[in-house]
Amino acid sequence: MIFLVIPFFLLCYFLTAEVYSKIDELNDDKYYQKGVTHYDDGEFKKSYIVFFNLSQKGHKSSIYNLSNMYFEGIGTTQDYQLSLKYTWLCSLNGNKKCINKIDKVLDKLNEDTIMLVKLEIEEMLEKQYIDNSDKYAAF
Repeated sequence: MIFLVIPFFLLCYFLTAEVYSKIDELNDDKYYQKGVTHYDDGEFKKSYIVFFNLSQKGHKSSIYNLSNMYFEGIGTTQDYQLSLKYTWLCSLNGNKKCINKIDKVLDKLNEDTIMLVKLEIEEMLEKQYIDNSDKYAAF
């Protein structure tokens, strides 16, 4: 009897985990749309908060939006160092707009600051590789 119960519970666990992961994705997408709506309505600080929160989870579009918000100072203080960080992260996601924007951001910073951001990105990727066994982070 116990041999039937254990597989049943394992099946329930995996099905539940799959459902909740899909719910999280939907919630992230809905949350992102809320950020876009805030931005379109001129509520830039609210949109910044949404995009920042989602970027911490690796949401690609939010990372792109943050790179622009930091560069222009929209919804937050203008910060070229953070703009470079998010532009590089966005570029690593393959976003061509960010790849084309890198030189524009680099022109705003000195070599020491660029090196600090570079080291921060390297540490982030190394941590992601070690903690999550993310083979893409290694590249």
